[in-house]
Amino acid sequence: HVVRDGRTVRRCRQVEIELAPGAARVELYALARWLRRKTPARPTSLTKVRFALGTADVTRETHLAPLRRRSCRSDVVRCALAPALDVLVRADPHLRVNDDPEWVHAARVAARKLRSSLKVYALRGRWSTDARASLKRLCNLLGAVRDADVLGERVAALGASLPRDEAPAVARIAAPIGTSRDAAYALLHAALRESWYIALLDTLLAAVSDGPPLDEADRLIRPRAFVARTMRRSWKKLN
Repeated sequence: HVVRDGRTVRRCRQVEIELAPGAARVELYALARWLRRKTPARPTSLTKVRFALGTADVTRETHLAPLRRRSCRSDVVRCALAPALDVLVRADPHLRVNDDPEWVHAARVAARKLRSSLKVYALRGRWSTDARASLKRLCNLLGAVRDADVLGERVAALGASLPRDEAPAVARIAAPIGTSRDAAYALLHAALRESWYIALLDTLLAAVSDGPPLDEADRLIRPRAFVARTMRRSWKKLN
């Protein structure tokens, strides 16, 4: 069952079957057929994390075929989005169960890369606009936690270099930083359960798995030339 804020919000029963070392795979199939005949159980790929969240499968990773000399434009964009999305997907369960600074940092970097890629590759349409807005919101939430982490680490390092009799003063400086960090993480943790965040993961997973909706017909391109042209356009805007 899934417990949220001290109360059960969802229940399920799940039967998992694993082959013992040396067992033949045919035995697995036979047992699965017997369970389907004798019980209401039905096979599913639904993971425990996905069941707990109620929608997006945040345990799925994206495995894409390498780009060829000539590939579809949509495949180039998928390959650009996939690495950062994989990091965000892996970070999600960690962000929900603890406030590990390393996962906060990894998720923030991934969210910023995704937002940048959507902009650099000029992906238009309502889905891209909404995804970029949600990624900006997520970046702000992660950034508040990360900034407090960095500031806290710097104060701790400074305190370690001072004489021991300065420890009370350092503690007085560090205390509000810790309080601010706790408040920022509470906001982030609450946001991870909101519909806009789940919709963001669904949108990005669909874009990488099935291809992003394009503003024009998909076509074969030379990936190197396409990426170089895209990056030059972005650099010109930066300059």
